[in-house]
Amino acid sequence: MNVKKILKAEEKNIEKEDLNRKILRNEKSKKIARQLFFSRTVITLIALALQLGLLLFFLINLSSRIEVYLSGSVFLSLGFMIYIANNKCKNEYKIAWIVPVVIFPLVGITCYFLYHTDWGGRKLKKQVTKIDSDLDLFLSKKEDAEKILKQYPDFENLGRYIFNEGHFFPHQETSAKYYSCGEKFYPDFLEMLMSAKKFIFIEFFIIRVEESWDRILQILKQKVKEGVDVRVMCDGVGTYMVSALDYQKYLKSLGIKAKVFSKLYPIVSTPINNRDHRKIVIVDGKYGFTGGLNLSNEYFNIGKNKFPYWKDTGVIIRGRAIVDLMRMFLEIWNINEKVKDDYANYLFLEYPPVESDGLVIPYGDHAFNGEDLAENICLDIINTSKKYLYITSPYVIVDNQILSSLTFAAKRGVDVRIVVPSRPDHVGAFCVGKTFLKDLIDEGVRIFLYKKGFTHAKGFIADGRIATVGSINLDYRSFYAHFECGALLYECSAIADIKEDFDSMFENDCVEMKQDDYKKLPLIQRFAGRILRIFGPLM
Repeated sequence: MNVKKILKAEEKNIEKEDLNRKILRNEKSKKIARQLFFSRTVITLIALALQLGLLLFFLINLSSRIEVYLSGSVFLSLGFMIYIANNKCKNEYKIAWIVPVVIFPLVGITCYFLYHTDWGGRKLKKQVTKIDSDLDLFLSKKEDAEKILKQYPDFENLGRYIFNEGHFFPHQETSAKYYSCGEKFYPDFLEMLMSAKKFIFIEFFIIRVEESWDRILQILKQKVKEGVDVRVMCDGVGTYMVSALDYQKYLKSLGIKAKVFSKLYPIVSTPINNRDHRKIVIVDGKYGFTGGLNLSNEYFNIGKNKFPYWKDTGVIIRGRAIVDLMRMFLEIWNINEKVKDDYANYLFLEYPPVESDGLVIPYGDHAFNGEDLAENICLDIINTSKKYLYITSPYVIVDNQILSSLTFAAKRGVDVRIVVPSRPDHVGAFCVGKTFLKDLIDEGVRIFLYKKGFTHAKGFIADGRIATVGSINLDYRSFYAHFECGALLYECSAIADIKEDFDSMFENDCVEMKQDDYKKLPLIQRFAGRILRIFGPLM
């Protein structure tokens, strides 16, 4: 349904719920259309057809010259292997590309340069780098960070790394409230929005127009009438309906500033690269949220959904640490903006002191900052754990560095446990993940399968002293490609709530996966997992 019809319906006071349903009608078919026409699948298939056609041409018409074809293929493959071997990237990533190039040189090399040498990505990197440079002018002094970190000698090195390389400050006078599920967060979220007097900033990977969003939108419309600056941003792939741009225009017609990050265009888009996977809400600089939750019925367990229950987590932050969530939101929002925000208006807000204990560090990561910040934070938590290390992630497709650190922690006597879904939402990633889980179990890591429904939560906790909650999965895309965010908590009271949540899952909602359980999986799943594991870095 186009925007003009939506506006006309609004003028006639037609129920907004009906409008939303019409906008998303036939969403399933639109998703299929997106997959076919708004990615580089078409070019990949064309390259495959050319490769096969070339081979058939030589076999049928130039059989005596087949050695020319084979020699050319070998030459192309060898040239590519030399090129990628000298690239600065993970060895697993190199292998994932070398395999298809050896089998189908033309297809593999074409796909590599389509997906890796991405002109849109280069433009995005240039913009993000410039915005980050401007935002860094408002960064707190290094001496202030050092002064705070010296109060926490066991955390000092990690805190210094996060500040020096990621430019995220260790905040005191900040509180964090942990939410163990979406249905507990949702009513507080609505109250948080209703309290807004100045601005509401919303950034999510997924926003689906359903009952949960309807209630949110009613509040946002009212806040616009009250003069509140309301901004809503979603990802062009996460919010996958073809009508996302029309809906953006509809929101603008209501006075809401709306953006779709990295819009999709036929053929030339690279939808799997550099997505905005962050989840951020900021209200007046008084409340800040991050976590794994998106804006959809299933995340709040409203109505009938694909899974009987959806497990996800998040934190609401109050205090000075909100400034770093603000920096992350402004970073994405100002991409492609001709007139940038006056950052001082938001980064020099007054943040009244909040009674708290410990440190809170909101942090973000993306492919263009030259640092694997999110992965290195995870590695430090793993490597410094002494008694227990609990992790939850919907996907476990990791590099050898993470794999080795987890197994070494288990061998050191640390009680390492990972909670993962028992049922898939993405079949390929699920099959590949099972192969990693088997390897971890073989080395002493305990794996717990979430049986209550599906767990989408992402988090770490170690020894009751340090924890993370955020949008970051244990996979290559979160660590190396996407825009991600999280909150690192050190010696905060909220960590006890996170521990209690894990204990409850272990006792009530999970069953432990044993070594023999992998052999009980259908043969097709095990076979697919082993084959697709080669391409794990690309999934």
